[in-house]
Amino acid sequence: MVSQPTGKNEPNPARNRMWRLSGLGFTMASEIVAGLLIGWLIDVVTGTKDTWIIVGTVLGLIIAMVSAIKIAVSANRQAVSEYKEQQEDASDS
Repeated sequence: MVSQPTGKNEPNPARNRMWRLSGLGFTMASEIVAGLLIGWLIDVVTGTKDTWIIVGTVLGLIIAMVSAIKIAVSANRQAVSEYKEQQEDASDS
């Protein structure tokens, strides 16, 4: 359902949810890059060759996926709740 502009500076829950979800890609990329950089730093300090870069990247990917799933489930619950409220309001009138 597309939300209609109200012409006022009222909060729009659907738009707010979409902005949070649009930031999901940036969040995932930053978590993967953070894991890669931490792995690279450990490789430099310990003198190992590419071992910790791979480990850090895989851990960053796992953390990013878990984070993405949590955000998506939360957004879905909120959307379902708003949908049910709209259905109840429509049936009451």
